[in-house]
Amino acid sequence: MKLHRAALTMVAWYLLMAPTFRDPQTNSFRIDLNAPLSAWEFVSSYYSANDCGFAQRDLDETSAQYLNVIGFYTLCIASDDPRLSGR
Repeated sequence: MKLHRAALTMVAWYLLMAPTFRDPQTNSFRIDLNAPLSAWEFVSSYYSANDCGFAQRDLDETSAQYLNVIGFYTLCIASDDPRLSGR
């Protein structure tokens, strides 16, 4: 019974990406870092903050190799973070 209860309280980690939008004035893409976390895009989930951090670094390194990819901002956050309410 203790194992079952522990499994229910385990916290996952989410890799989220800030929402992007096209700025009509400049015809370029912008990153909305002020958007609430509930509006950020889900990328993937992990069992630990460490695993999420590794994935985040890999994603950043991969995107840096492509000149035509717009910049983006990612964040690792615990699944029980209250700022995710509304998801």
